[in-house]
Amino acid sequence: MEAIDKLTGGVAHDFNNSLQVLRGNLELLQGRCCQDEWCMERLLAALDAVDRGARLSSHLLAFGRRQALRPVPANLAAMVRDMDDLLRRALGETIEVETVVAGSLWNAFVDVHQLENVLLNLAINARDAMPDGGKPSHTGRS
Repeated sequence: MEAIDKLTGGVAHDFNNSLQVLRGNLELLQGRCCQDEWCMERLLAALDAVDRGARLSSHLLAFGRRQALRPVPANLAAMVRDMDDLLRRALGETIEVETVVAGSLWNAFVDVHQLENVLLNLAINARDAMPDGGKPSHTGRS
């Protein structure tokens, strides 16, 4: 198990270094392409992908026991709503996503990245259970 922990931590560290190079170059391009709307959309999508990769790296580091959980007070309703685009991209066009969040949902003390990972994994599992497409819904209710 210790060997797996070390391997996971090493891969996550190297992956993170690559992501930082990508982020730096994308940000430099952003300064040059600010007048081209088509290019800016792609650059912003690429920067979002870098952010998702950084979260994945964070999960790997936590798994490899090199990074502790970081629970913070979080607005779960906002977090679930903010995941809409990520879920739509991750699940593909054959899956319709409907987000329903109750107005009375309480804040929670959670590691936001870990909870996002849990929701994403649940949605992917739901997609895999519907090979012909479908409509999963994630609901935040009290």
